[in-house]
Amino acid sequence: MRRITNRGDPPISGPSTNLNGAQLLAAGHDTTILSTSTDGHLSRDQIWLTEKANDGATCLIPLSDFAPRHGQNLETAYRQGRFGGLPTIGAEEFASVLAPLRALA
Repeated sequence: MRRITNRGDPPISGPSTNLNGAQLLAAGHDTTILSTSTDGHLSRDQIWLTEKANDGATCLIPLSDFAPRHGQNLETAYRQGRFGGLPTIGAEEFASVLAPLRALA
């Protein structure tokens, strides 16, 4: 799949390429899109994160709700857990995932 965030690509929201004001929704697990958002490709109100609630429901939260600083490295902040969205795994569940790997060692 071709990345739409390469620097050579025209902006999706530019008036010369988006004559009818269309919107694009894309979902992914590639956190590098957060690092490229600081160079003008995506604004903070165009980035939304998901968080799984205790009841299993998924909440959709705009990055702008976290009020990140201008120029802040968003990818690093996300990976540090500042915007949520990180998996929560209990000790027993983690041990059950590691058990088969230990058997291979």
